[in-house]
Amino acid sequence: MLSISDMIRREHGVEFAGLDHKKKRLRFYVITQSSCGREWVCNRYALTSAEQMTVNVSLSIPYMAKINSTRLRVGLISDTHGLLRPEAKDNLRGCDFIVHGGDIGNPRILHELSVIAPVTAVRGNNDKGHWAENLNEDAVLTVGEIVVYVIHDIAALQMDPYAAGIHVVVSGHSHIPSIKELEGVLYVNPGSSGPRRFKLPIAIGELIVSGHSVSASIVELGAAGAT
Repeated sequence: MLSISDMIRREHGVEFAGLDHKKKRLRFYVITQSSCGREWVCNRYALTSAEQMTVNVSLSIPYMAKINSTRLRVGLISDTHGLLRPEAKDNLRGCDFIVHGGDIGNPRILHELSVIAPVTAVRGNNDKGHWAENLNEDAVLTVGEIVVYVIHDIAALQMDPYAAGIHVVVSGHSHIPSIKELEGVLYVNPGSSGPRRFKLPIAIGELIVSGHSVSASIVELGAAGAT
């Protein structure tokens, strides 16, 4: 069976860069040479501009992205509730991918994040309106050899991640940053980087993927006293 990247290369004569997920459609970001546009670095190629191409593919799991690299950085953010702090954007710059764990609050946030890196986002319980209907309640992002499953509320998880071949589960909802490993699966909640809730920290998270290994960390943002 051809991989997604092989299929794109064969059918369209381009190199795979990354993709976004919208219901059952896989939106590929096909990198093209251009004299203008932002610079993208993917799989050791310095490229410019990004042209979107939508391809219908039937998959049992909605794969979001798959590229080969020695080290990949995945930014984790959740529960922005309409507020994308400058400190969060600063910390996410340089990421190869960004995962948003839901309760986005405004589609503008996804647009701003997509300028930094391809975004995988899920719908949270507070995400309402037509724009939110285009988001799934869960998603899968494959980074190198690591499979990341994203869901807003961990209590809604209805499968055995280990049995499904999942290496990392990213969730939000609680606004409480946490990292734990259970039965061979890494569970990460980056907390909330939106409006402060009670005395909980304002934070984001990060995954570092290198081949078959993955590590996670929480970054508390310098927003002391912020609301």
